[in-house]
Amino acid sequence: MAEHNSRRIMGIPNEFWIGFVIMCGFFLKVVYVINAGFENTTFQSGMWQEITETAPAGGHLGYIEYLFMFHKLPSVNPSEYACFANPPLYYVFAALLMEFFHRLLNWPAGIALHTIQCINVIFVLVGECCGIGILQKFQVKGRKMVVAILFLLLFPLFYHLSAAMDGSGPAFMFSMLCLNNVLAWYRSRRYQVLRGAAIEFGLGMMCSYMTLLILPALIVIMYYASFDGRRNQTPLKVQFRNFAIITSLMSFWWPIYLSIRWHLPLFYVQMPQGAELHAGIFDRLRIPGPILLGHLHTGGNGALEYNIWAQLFKTAIVDFNAIDISLSGTYMITTFAVYLSLVICLLAHIMLFSLLISSKLERAPKRFLGIGYFAQLIGYVCVCLYYPTTGIMNLRWIASSVIYPLIGLSLIGNSEDSTRAGRVLSWTVSMMILVLSFITAFLFGFYA
Repeated sequence: MAEHNSRRIMGIPNEFWIGFVIMCGFFLKVVYVINAGFENTTFQSGMWQEITETAPAGGHLGYIEYLFMFHKLPSVNPSEYACFANPPLYYVFAALLMEFFHRLLNWPAGIALHTIQCINVIFVLVGECCGIGILQKFQVKGRKMVVAILFLLLFPLFYHLSAAMDGSGPAFMFSMLCLNNVLAWYRSRRYQVLRGAAIEFGLGMMCSYMTLLILPALIVIMYYASFDGRRNQTPLKVQFRNFAIITSLMSFWWPIYLSIRWHLPLFYVQMPQGAELHAGIFDRLRIPGPILLGHLHTGGNGALEYNIWAQLFKTAIVDFNAIDISLSGTYMITTFAVYLSLVICLLAHIMLFSLLISSKLERAPKRFLGIGYFAQLIGYVCVCLYYPTTGIMNLRWIASSVIYPLIGLSLIGNSEDSTRAGRVLSWTVSMMILVLSFITAFLFGFYA
């Protein structure tokens, strides 16, 4: 601990830089959300209108307004209105805030919705702080911790999460809370911690079905915990049974409700009319070229948005109308940021694979990283193939997956016994993250 506290950057303790980066990240997200508005920052955002009849407008805003106006779950067929089949937790939360801001305080609807959008920044910040907690559990510290936090707080993906008027922001928060608590439980075996993780997983499922993709990582940790011989007052069998009960009840009530009342399939997701991408599986999975990556704005041209990997990389930087690229200089800087993030991603994955085949970690955390990450990535690809629409192919829905390669990036090349190649690779990626952070802070602060 003394060594960690004594480390300095530019003569200033790392603790100061960590707090400084967190404050800057929060401030920049608030500025971006204030400038962005709520109408065009989410696929199928819909519109707010004064409902006089039970026939609502579709979209995320229409869903919020329906709950706000009628104080009940939708009594219309969710398959006929965009987003009405989504898990309702975020929309209920937003409708309750509209009751307070719009009806009680008499704020205009636009100002109230914009305030709710700004609250999303808090959700994302909590999730990012849980990411810091996960990094600490993997013994990341010093300059690598500062770089990792710089990535978590200033990477463009988290700006998009902060501005999105849907369940992706709180789903990210609950996913990160759950992962962090399960790792904490692996150390302590305290039932209260695992119960908290179960509740957080259930809340995440009530915001987005994509939360289900973190389940393999949780199962891996619990599997290895059952064989290491450590015990506490509450038997592990009881803890696992209660975990399964809590997560099942909280995760399945909404899909079962839709299935019983409206005869919809479990985990039904509406296919937007006319939005299906007509491309072969090879075209959707092949390595994207410059043409696909060069079309920066997503959600507007189905002929250039069929490739899963291109959409994944583009939505990490530019999501719908996130950045104004009408100026040639802004377009060039944004294109550079896309390719720089692509290089960082590739190098981070090389470092993650190096970590997985090294002896730096014990078996349980190593399997947590490997199985957890690939299960989430493969699950995401399967969902994108099953629902071939632009709105599904978005990194926001699996934002928690970035913590896995970030751990690999943070643990390779950070010790005296590391190879020279590992130290050079670590230094190179750290500098790239620093450059990308400055670029995106500039873009989202002034040109969003």
